[in-house]
Formats: sequence, C-alpha cells, structure tokens
Amino acid sequence: MTRRGASYTLWVAIALGIAPAVVTGHISPFSMFDERFGLEVESLMFLPPELCLFVFVVGIAACVVLRRFVLMPLLLPWLALVFFPPEKLTEPFPSAWDAQERLYENEKLARESAELPDLDSLRSRIGDIDHTDTGLFRFERAELLSELDQLSERSGAWDTNVSQRAAKIAVQITALRLKIAQANSHLSMIDKSLRDLAIVSRFSLGLANKVLGEKLRQGRNKVIRHRNALETTRRALRVELTSIQTARSDTEQALTQLRDLDARISTYLWASDAYRAWQISMTYKLLCLAVLVALLWVFPMGSTVYLSLLGVSLFAAVFYSEGALGYRLWLIVQFLMLCFALRIARLLVRENFPLLRRQSGSFLLQTCRKTLVFYLPFLTLLALGLAASWQVDRWVDNQLYSLKFMADSDPKANRRQNIDRAISAYFDDQEEAAFRMLDDLDARAKSSPKAVAAAMMSFYEQEVPKILPDVEPEMAPPGCSGFLPWVFQTASCAETSVKEPLNEAYAEKREAQRQSLDRATQGYAELATSGAGNLVDVAREDLSATFHDMETAIKKQLSVIYAVVDIYSWVSWFVLILVVIKSLMYIFARVFFGAKVDGERVIQFEPQSEPGQSGGVREVSDRLDLTQDMGELIYVSKRYDFANAPPDEVTPQAQKAFFSRFLRGAWHMNRVWTGARVGGAAPYRRLPADERIVVWTLKPGDAVIFSWRQFVGMSERIGLRTRYSWQLASLIFGRMFYVVAFVPSDAVGDGTLLLSARGSDGTDGEESPSNSPDQLLAWQTTTRFGMHANLSFRNVYRSGVQIRALNKDLAVMHSNVQRQRSGAARFLTCFFLPV
Repeated sequence: MTRRGASYTLWVAIALGIAPAVVTGHISPFSMFDERFGLEVESLMFLPPELCLFVFVVGIAACVVLRRFVLMPLLLPWLALVFFPPEKLTEPFPSAWDAQERLYENEKLARESAELPDLDSLRSRIGDIDHTDTGLFRFERAELLSELDQLSERSGAWDTNVSQRAAKIAVQITALRLKIAQANSHLSMIDKSLRDLAIVSRFSLGLANKVLGEKLRQGRNKVIRHRNALETTRRALRVELTSIQTARSDTEQALTQLRDLDARISTYLWASDAYRAWQISMTYKLLCLAVLVALLWVFPMGSTVYLSLLGVSLFAAVFYSEGALGYRLWLIVQFLMLCFALRIARLLVRENFPLLRRQSGSFLLQTCRKTLVFYLPFLTLLALGLAASWQVDRWVDNQLYSLKFMADSDPKANRRQNIDRAISAYFDDQEEAAFRMLDDLDARAKSSPKAVAAAMMSFYEQEVPKILPDVEPEMAPPGCSGFLPWVFQTASCAETSVKEPLNEAYAEKREAQRQSLDRATQGYAELATSGAGNLVDVAREDLSATFHDMETAIKKQLSVIYAVVDIYSWVSWFVLILVVIKSLMYIFARVFFGAKVDGERVIQFEPQSEPGQSGGVREVSDRLDLTQDMGELIYVSKRYDFANAPPDEVTPQAQKAFFSRFLRGAWHMNRVWTGARVGGAAPYRRLPADERIVVWTLKPGDAVIFSWRQFVGMSERIGLRTRYSWQLASLIFGRMFYVVAFVPSDAVGDGTLLLSARGSDGTDGEESPSNSPDQLLAWQTTTRFGMHANLSFRNVYRSGVQIRALNKDLAVMHSNVQRQRSGAARFLTCFFLPV
C-alpha cells in the first residue's frame, strides 16, 4: 500500500469510530434536549471491544509511521468503545420530568414495601452518592445524614427484627387461641362424661364407677391447669404485642418519613449515576464532534471517507440496532443536516474571510448598516411568521388542555410530558378499578375459574370502550377526504390526520388485548385444578399486563406522530435558517459589490489577483468540424448528432458531477474520434440558423465554469468537478452549485469544450458586455467581474444586477431566453414557511 493509500485508510478508520454516535443521533448537539417520548435506539450491536482495541492500536501505529501525530486524538472514540458499550456512551441525560417520575416511582415502591429500610444501609448509600448537584437534584450530604439521625431517634428501636418479632407473636397468639379452644372442648367432653357417669352410678350403687369418676376428675384438673397456663402465656404475649403496636403507632409518622427518605436516597443515587454517565457521554460526544469537524475540514461530503461512514451507519441502523426503524433513519438524516450545516459554516468563513479582511473597517461598518436597513422587510416577515407559529402553538395547547383527561395537567409543564402523564393516569385508574372489582368478588366466586374469567371479561367490555371517542369525545376526527378540503378546511384536515391514526391504533390494540385476555382466562380452570396459584392474583397480573400493553401502544402511536412533527420542525427550521443566511448575504453582496469597483472589491471565484494563461474562444455559426487539433477523442452529448460519427455510447468520468449530469441527460455520452474513420471524412455537424457553437480551448491549468444545459461536447483531456460555493460572488450569480471543466496543469496539450448558444458576446476579451448573470454561458474561474446595480429599496427587491468582465478576462454571454431573476423578492415566499 502506498503512503497516500495508508493515509486515506487511516482517515476511513477515524471516520468509522463515530458510527455509533451517528446511529444513535448522539453526535447532534441537540440530542440532549430530545424528549424522546417512546422513541429511542434501545440497543446497538457494534464491534467487539477486542476489535476496537485492535483498530485503535493499529491506528496509533499508522500515525507514528506516517508521522501524522496530530491525528492521534481523533482515534480516541475507538478507545472509548473499548471500555464502554455504545448504549453507555450515547445515553442521554434525563430531564427534570424524568427525575420527578423516578422519585414518584421510588416513593410508591417504598410505601408498598413490607420491610423498613435498614438505617446502616441508608447511611452507606448516602456515602455512595458521588454527585450532590446534578442539575436534577441539589442537596447536602451532611443535611441528609442529620435528617437520618433525627428519624432514627424518633423511630426508636423499631427495626426489621422488631417487626419480625411482632409478626411471630401474632402467629403464636393465634396458635395459643387454637390450643385453648381445644382445651375448652376437652373440658366440655369431660364434664359431659361426669354427668353421664353420675346417672349410671345410681343404678349400680356407686361401686363400679367410683374409680372411673376419680380418673375423669383428675384429667379435668390437668386440662384446666394446662388451659390456664396457655391463657397466661397468651396474655403475656398480648401485652408484649400491644406494647410493640403502641410503640409502632407512636413512631408511624417517623417511619413514613424514613420510607420517603429511602425513596429520595434511591433517586439521588440514580441521578448521581446518570450524571456520571452523562459526563462520559458528553466526553464521547465532544470527541465525535471533533472528529466530524476534522473530517469536514479535510474532505468534501462526497468523498470516500464520508460515503464509508454513511454506508456503515445506515447498515448498522437497519440491521444492528433496535428501535423504531423510521426514527433510526431520521437520526441518519439529522446527521446529514448537521454535516451540511457545519460544511456551510466552514465555507462561509473560508471563502469570504480573505475578501472581507482586505476591506477597511469603516467600509464594512457602512455596508453592514445599509444591509440591515434593506433587510428590515425580511425581519418584519420573520417576526410575523414566528408570531403566527406561536399563536398556532397556543391554539393547539388550548385545544389539548380542554380535553377531559388533561384536566389535572400542569400547563407550565412540557406538552408531551403532560400527555404522557395523563395517559398513564387514565390507565392507572382503570387498573385500580379492575382490582377493586376482583376484591369485591365473594369467596365462592374467587375460587371459581368461570366466575373470575366472566368478571374480568365483563369489566373489560364495559370499562374499556371500543372506540377512542367513547373515552374522550373530543378525540373524534372531524372528517376530511379528498384534496379540496385540505384547501378550504386545512385546520380540520390537519386535526383529522392526527386523530385518525390514534383512533385506529386504539381500536386495533383494544381488540387484540381483548382476544389475548380471553385466551389467558381459558387457562384458569387448569390453574384451579393444579393449585398452581391464586386465581385472583393471576387475574390481577393479566389485567395489569393488558392495561400496560394498551398504554404502551397508544404512546408509541403518539411517538410516531411526534416524530413526524419533529422531522418537519427540524427541516423547516433548517430551511428557514438557510434562507435567512442566504437572503442576508444576498443583500450584503448587493451593497458590497455595488460600491465603487476597485482591485480589492471584484467578483471572482478563484483568489488569484490576475487570471493565469487563457485559452482561446471562437464562435461557429455554419458548420462545426471536429478536427484533430481539438483532440483525438471527443465526448459528445447524445442530443447532438455528427455526420461520419456512428453512435458509440460511453460514460466518461462517471463519478464526477454525477447528479447534475444525470438530471441533464449528460451522464452517458457518445464517443467520437476526430480522425477520418468513415469513408475518409472527418465528423461534422451543420448548424441551424438560430444556433451557435462556442469552441473554448483550455490551456493546461485553465478552468472554466459552464452549465450542462448548454453542453455539446468535450475532449478527453477535459476533467470535471463540482464546486459548491457560499461566497458572496455565488449569490450574485444566483446559484451555489457549479460545474467546472479543467485541464490539469501537467497535461501535455490543450483541451476543448463545446457549448451551444443562440448568440454569444464576449468571445473577444477586450470587448466584454455588461449583462445579467443569467446570460453567462461560461467563464474562467479566475475571471474578475464588476457589478452594476442601483441601490434602492425597489431595485434591491424587484430588480437584478448586471456584471461585466474586467480588462481582458474571458466571460462569454449568450442570448438566454430565460427571464432574468428578480432581486431579493425571490426569497419572500420562503419566509412564510411555518415552523
């Protein structure tokens, strides 16, 4: 492998190290603010740690061999993947709402627990809290320990052992009661036997039964003594249990507070662990962003490095990660938007800073002042658009909080959090009602599988409506079908597009859960026969699972709707920001280049002060002959036929300017040999009266900008590339993507470019006309232009500009039938984009 190939491979390895961050969306600076709402990448299968370590070590070795020591820090994401799985590295920091939900769940578990927390365990857990100020909670460790000491004093000696002693005493008392009852039963039997013996003794003169009676009386005395002993023990245990219960009653409040403290400590530990994980996650994010910025600085987005990263990320998102597929693909799109934004920022600085640096401070200040004055209409439209979006958002909130199930929501909280909490509260109420129904069953019904199953199915049919509007009438979609309602009833159709999927998801999940519950109840008879479990407990679990599944299904459907809203919001904000930047730069360019032209303020694509060697430009109006001085081989657009040149389709430089060539039908071309190969005649084309062909001869090192719309052909020495530009000159020309034809500086001969035109001006560099940029047919990348325009509100917004090549610089104009672009007014419609 060559040194260049090894360096390129190293860059590919550096790029692939951030693939997990791309797949999970963690590389985005805004991922930490994402509410998720059921949308997340649950897990990601990446390379084993051993392989990540191998890539890191090999990469470090390559940096040493290639003496590219500055690239070593860019391999750190691979080292992070050695010690942590991708889920740990990309774990988002929980929101304050998540923290409150976690605290609520911990308090609920602490109250339901049958055991009290151990004081020593609480002290140990307080010591395990590493971060006391996480942004979610803030507390002092000393205050927690002091509160624990106070509660331990108030709760006295009540601990788990005492609780177990109380339970043991209660069991003993119950057993003693049974024994005392048995002793009393024996006494009753002995007394009955003595009475019967007394009756019999009257007929036997008392001789035969005297001994038996004495033995019965002795046994009765023993039973009485045993019963009295048991009663004495029971009373002693009862006194002890009463004292324990009294002590427990006196410390009940302290015990409740102790349980709450246990819940808070558990939540603080969770927040501390989350904060530590967030620190690791943010370190990894900064490393990945640094790698991304470095890649964007060195390589264009169409390079092999970026295509490799994008391909691996897409493959991992589809096949090696778990979660909603649409959401995972959206994260990839979000990554592309981030790359595009960073690339634009780099181009804005790199391409405009050298020009602006050469200007005086007073001139730049005056230009900025005029630009802001001209930009006031756009600022007004921007403010009105944002105000309208805010009003729509308020209208949505008003409609939402008028619903019955949102009655207890906090309007100050996030809308999605309120919806999530309202849905959870609704199904919690349903679950509690179902449990009460099971508890209200009589003892006989609780042991009957048919009775339990019938009660469950009856409750489900009655309490879980078949359609969502029966739960909340406002959830009924207003109705919208066809195209015209979207024009005249846009709000109603938008409401329908949101509510219909929710209704369908609810109805489908409701029926699916009903069938699942019915299948579960069919197994109750077998459970009752085998005695494997309590039927009521099993029914509780089945109902709880049913309501949980329905709650999850509705939330997932809402997450899909919110994902669509998020995608639209991201894209619309992205487009709006680009429009604001582009329109502001356009007006700035009009003011900047509209000033008096001098050597420091000219429109030029390449930064040379003077153009290099220029080739020749000539116009052909009658017959175009493809001669050998143009080159031995010419690639011709398939729209043009040449005599003595049979079609020979090829695809030269297929990877260059692919999209623009494909859209303009210039990807495939015909190959034409300029030598006389058919009947001894050279290829030629006769031109109609209204057509002209411009023949541009490029010298080695020369580069010309042209459009595929006017492309006729090019010689084999011509190379192609695409240029994406955000410099001020690009905005004057009205576009940002340019196709460049060039001849390498080390080429052994000239290159030829053939372009079609109705009529051309400027083939003579000394007589270049002033005309609209839309009339430009082709020009050198080093050509310098001066701009002519009137600076007034009306002309800035309603009129375009004219440009003229300076001195002997080459720029060919042609008679373009396309209407000249208007001024800044072309951006007006983009400011009405709702966000």
